[in-house]
Amino acid sequence: MTKQQQINDKARKARNAFDEWKKDASKRIDLLHDFANQLRKDKERLARTATNEMGKAIKESRSEVEKCAWVMEYYADNGQIISTDEVINTDARKTVIKFQPIGVIGSIMPWNFPYWQALRFAAPSLMVGNTNCIKTIQCYHAVWN
Repeated sequence: MTKQQQINDKARKARNAFDEWKKDASKRIDLLHDFANQLRKDKERLARTATNEMGKAIKESRSEVEKCAWVMEYYADNGQIISTDEVINTDARKTVIKFQPIGVIGSIMPWNFPYWQALRFAAPSLMVGNTNCIKTIQCYHAVWN
């Protein structure tokens, strides 16, 4: 399978999952909480993986995993509040801002914080009912004198 076919396949799977995923906010809340619990359960293994692959200090890797668990819980606990319809005063009779999932959200991001980069993007998007396709890239930077 070519790279383009792989990308198309992943996007198609995300689109198919979206139809079911967008329906039940309570289920999304539960799954985001489950994900946070799993992150904490696997924190040491995940931290060691990040340290081995990225060369970061193990203390920083542990903190990153914990921060990711926090962000999953934050959006699980607050996602419905953040995405509640709003009625606002305008020149029209009644103006309502509606928050609705739009489908598959794609992201291309650096991989210098392997868990945080992905989950700070994915958590709010998943909570409101979207599905995600994430592509990471290796980033390097130079210090210029």
